[in-house]
Amino acid sequence: MVEIQDNTKQFMARAETAAEKAVAIIVGKAAREARRLVNQHSSPPPSVSPQPPHKRTGALGASIRWTTTRDSDGFSGRFGTNLRYGFWLELGTVRMGPRPFIRPVLDRIIQKDFTPELRRTFQAEVGGASLNPNVGVT
Repeated sequence: MVEIQDNTKQFMARAETAAEKAVAIIVGKAAREARRLVNQHSSPPPSVSPQPPHKRTGALGASIRWTTTRDSDGFSGRFGTNLRYGFWLELGTVRMGPRPFIRPVLDRIIQKDFTPELRRTFQAEVGGASLNPNVGVT
C-alpha cells in the first residue's frame, strides 16, 4: 500500500519560526549598532550634522531598545529610543541639523544583512524540507 502525506503545515510552521527568528536577529543587531554609534564618541566637542550624536551622559545609548511582534500580518521588529530628544537628534530641528543614528543603521542592515540572515535562519530551521509530499510504501 502507498501512503501519501501532506507536510505543508509542518513546513509552513518551520518557515514561520525561521522568519520570526531572522527578524529578531536583525532587529537586535540593528539596536546594538545604533547603541554603538551613539556611544563611540564622547563630548566635547559636540557632534556636527550629519554625524551621529556624541555621547554626553550615555542615556541615549542606554535607551535604545528593540522588540518583535507577531500579528495577523506576520512578524515585525522595532528598535529605537523613547527619549524625546532622540527624535530631534535623528531628524534635526529648525535650529539644528540632523544627527542620525537610526536611519544609517536601518539602511545598512536592510541592504547588507537582512536577506543573508533570513536565508541562514531559514536553512537552519527548515533545512532540506520541501513542499513535496512524503510518499512511503507500507
